[in-house]
Amino acid sequence: MKKNLHLSAAKLRMLELLATEPAIRIHRTQKQGDYTWTHKDAKVRSITQALHGLFCDGLATVANDNGDKAVITDRGLQILRTRLRA
Repeated sequence: MKKNLHLSAAKLRMLELLATEPAIRIHRTQKQGDYTWTHKDAKVRSITQALHGLFCDGLATVANDNGDKAVITDRGLQILRTRLRA
């Protein structure tokens, strides 16, 4: 049985952005966890919280060739298409 996935408006918008191009991780200092995720078309400066939610839901992941880029997964694309058709 599939888990019913609830997408907030922020997560849905983030999927739309990731479908156009990857988000970028900006390291603020040399500390391992001191970073923020950004996207050039996002209305807010930091998209970290929404993006982490997409990571947890399996709708986004870090790029295989660059750990500082976040991309939409095939599952994320499928859900985005379904939501946009509804």
